[in-house]
Amino acid sequence: MSIRDDIRALCAEHDRFMAEQASEPIRRPPVSKTDEAGLIYKEYDNSAPAHAPAPDADWSGWERWLRGHLNIERRGLLDRPRCLGCARVLH
Repeated sequence: MSIRDDIRALCAEHDRFMAEQASEPIRRPPVSKTDEAGLIYKEYDNSAPAHAPAPDADWSGWERWLRGHLNIERRGLLDRPRCLGCARVLH
């Protein structure tokens, strides 16, 4: 049997499986429910698009922190050359 025959058989089996799943009713509707302890259980639709972030989000604090962190890392790399060749080029 060739790889193409294997793929064809697997695709046919997958198609049958998907058809069976589509014909079955949903076992449990996606609703919220509460148990005796007052905990709320929710089911989410993972295919739903995520909410977009607020357009007026202020990223200046993050950008300052990142710039400072990268500057510290760069200074560390330039202050401690890793090899003699680097030390000759940088100094």
